[in-house]
Amino acid sequence: MAEDHPILSYLLRAGPRAAGALSRELGIERTRIHRAYAAHRERLLRVGRARATTYALRRAVDGVRTPTRVHEVEPSGRVRHALTLYPVEPMGFYVKGHVAEVESGFHEADPSDLGADPGLDLPWFLLDLKPVGYLGRAWLRAHADHGFPSSLPRWTGDDVLRYAAHYASDLPGGFVVGEPARARLLEERLPTIPRGEEAEHFPRLARLSSEGRGGSSAGGEQPKFIARVDEGAGTVHHITKFSPPMDTPGGRRWADLLMTEHLALQLLGELGIPAARSRILDSQGRRYLLVRRFDRHGAKGRSGLCSLFVFDRSGVAGELHRWSLVTRKLVDQGLLDQAEHGRVLWLEAFGHAIANTDMHLGNLSVHLRGTTITGLAPVYDMLPMFHAPRHGGELPEGLYDASAELGEVPESAREAAAELWWRAATHAQVSESFQRVARAQRELLQ
Repeated sequence: MAEDHPILSYLLRAGPRAAGALSRELGIERTRIHRAYAAHRERLLRVGRARATTYALRRAVDGVRTPTRVHEVEPSGRVRHALTLYPVEPMGFYVKGHVAEVESGFHEADPSDLGADPGLDLPWFLLDLKPVGYLGRAWLRAHADHGFPSSLPRWTGDDVLRYAAHYASDLPGGFVVGEPARARLLEERLPTIPRGEEAEHFPRLARLSSEGRGGSSAGGEQPKFIARVDEGAGTVHHITKFSPPMDTPGGRRWADLLMTEHLALQLLGELGIPAARSRILDSQGRRYLLVRRFDRHGAKGRSGLCSLFVFDRSGVAGELHRWSLVTRKLVDQGLLDQAEHGRVLWLEAFGHAIANTDMHLGNLSVHLRGTTITGLAPVYDMLPMFHAPRHGGELPEGLYDASAELGEVPESAREAAAELWWRAATHAQVSESFQRVARAQRELLQ
């Protein structure tokens, strides 16, 4: 047992320690530390050389083989061994990089910083692997007997690792955690729908998603599933949102909002702002919005992705719904271009101008290669959420006055928002009631 040896017992409580610090704090010679390592190699992790040597106590993760190999799927579909995770006591990980884009180092966690989310002890680039939102809760309901905490906010990083290794191989981004997931990735043949047959298959996929079989744990509260469509030139992966039945007031409103989201993404693309590509399909009384995944390439290719949520452990930017607070820090750290931060400021202004009150940090992402940020990802989930049905299905009353939030607004963002409201107000597939809302919002904006 670790408690039987003073050095192991100390590391169990204190976490990773440089050799010099360990010697001073315990009042022992370094030769004694070397002897302890030689006698307990299976329990002790030693990193670095000479004065830069650090020691940590290895930690076991229930149901996961450790150290844990993490693979990355490239856009070509090639799978490379990107890094290895070494869990350490009392929490946190040492990351050993095997490619140039992954920096080796300790990712320690302070229990006092985790707040109500114990899953934050994972390295930042794996935080988005935790199941969340509509699909995450549906998966948990369907797998209630698998030994996971019954509430997603109570999941630890160890829970996420076990989930990723044994039950998920189509998570956001390009990482595949553990050998079971890698083997499953190489063996599985994912079903693909021929283009033109979506209307036949989507009602069944919508039903399956509510049963926890909707595919990747893409975040967000809107009901959705993953659809892979054979477009002729290759497979295209879609995150597919769907409305409740459109013959109900709440279902009709969600159908209008999905159409407005589609119009917003189209408009942003026309303006030269990278945005997800989308299309609309109505089938059997529901509306479907197919949003093309930009972290998937063909049948097998992937690229790295993580949301801004992972860079805001304090929670301040998340509470304020301010993407720019995070991207400003990334610019200051040399991880993001100033021009991309400027784009985020523009998108925030545009979002407020179109009554998007749900610009949380999970709704904007950066691309990764390994653990290196390579730029801002296209925008997605841009829609007037102020007008979404409330819990219980009631429709909101009144209009969203963006003036208190906007302050100094680029005129181009205001003009773009006015154009979006005009397109929604005149679109044949938008209901008359929401057309009236769009006209009123446009007049208030102007």
